[in-house]
Amino acid sequence: MAWMRIRIDDSYFTQLELELLSTLNSDRARRGVNKIIADMCYPYVPVKTGNLRDSVAVGPKEIQWRTEYARYQYYGFVYRPNFFIGYNPDTGEAMFRSPKGKLKYPTSIPLTYHKGGGAFWLETMLAQKSAEMDKRITDYLVDECKRRGL
Repeated sequence: MAWMRIRIDDSYFTQLELELLSTLNSDRARRGVNKIIADMCYPYVPVKTGNLRDSVAVGPKEIQWRTEYARYQYYGFVYRPNFFIGYNPDTGEAMFRSPKGKLKYPTSIPLTYHKGGGAFWLETMLAQKSAEMDKRITDYLVDECKRRGL
């Protein structure tokens, strides 16, 4: 499986966020924070059919995109070996598959993305929206602390 797993470690958070996470000390709070990050990545994830965007799974330590091609899409290069299987009847574009069980390796050929999204969607989102992400995460954590009476 070529799922894309991104480990969300403490380097993604501000000192205040780390203190609030420490106070809450729960997987639920970490999962909530990672959900915010995943939701903010949504517009940056490539879309053709929507399967990749909709495959996201959030845990307390990582975010996963669970499709067989997620990792290839994330890194943005064509992987080999692959073979031609025909043309898409709706779009006319060439379609390829990789042989099962064969080790795949990246080429220097960049992928072409359809409407929206592209490679390294987490890094792209962070470059464009890190202040907004920090605000959303801090607000969520403060609300969680209030809800628990901490």
